[in-house]
Amino acid sequence: MMTNLLLSEGGQVTVENVSLPTATYVKIQPQSTDFLDISNPKAVLEKALRSFACLTAGDMIAINYNNKGYELSVLELRPANAVSIIECDMDVSKRQYPLLTSCYSCRIIASSTRVRENMANWHRQSFVVIIIIIIIIIIIIYVAALCYYDATK
Repeated sequence: MMTNLLLSEGGQVTVENVSLPTATYVKIQPQSTDFLDISNPKAVLEKALRSFACLTAGDMIAINYNNKGYELSVLELRPANAVSIIECDMDVSKRQYPLLTSCYSCRIIASSTRVRENMANWHRQSFVVIIIIIIIIIIIIYVAALCYYDATK
């Protein structure tokens, strides 16, 4: 968990709850030419992006299609660098390799029930993450206190 959060032992953690604007545009870049072989990338993206609640510029996201993983880099977002993609219509620009570009509209729709369930799950997961972070901090403090106690003997 600490690796995923880019934390080192004793590092500072700041948790913040924010409201994100709804996405209107995203530019992505596949990290492999294998993605270009997908016959209907628009449908694949629409389905894969339903499992995300938000995107941040600079993110590297992984999607699975036909038992194969694809990494996509999020290059640009509008109207902000962090956006919500729940129940939104957005234009997706797929930056392929240097000069090849194709654009199409991507519609991500989730039922209101599913959105409520996802938000409830997100809140539960956020609470669990915060508790885990607090436990990690307590363990770090405990280990530091033991080391200090042993050093003073």
